[in-house]
Amino acid sequence: MFEAFRAIDIPEEKALKAAAALSRRDTDGMGVKVDLASRANRVALKDDLAPVRADLADMTEDVKLLKWMLPFLLAFQVAILVKLFMP
Repeated sequence: MFEAFRAIDIPEEKALKAAAALSRRDTDGMGVKVDLASRANRVALKDDLAPVRADLADMTEDVKLLKWMLPFLLAFQVAILVKLFMP
C-alpha cells in the first residue's frame, strides 16, 4: 500500500501513516474481511443457539402453567385450613 501512495507522489511520511492506518483497519474489526468473518460467526452462532431457544420456549410454557396452578393450590389449601378450624 505504501508503494501505491508513493507512486502517486504522496510524501513519504503521509504515505507511511496512511498505509499503517489502512493495515490497522483490517485487523481491528473495521475491515471487510473481518466483517465477513464476524457475520459468518454470527450465522453459525444462531444455528448453534436454535436448540437452546426451543428448550427455552418449552420452559416458558411450563412456567406459565405453574403461574396458573399456584394460586389455585394456595386457595385450596386455605379452604382446607378454614374448613378444618371452623366447625
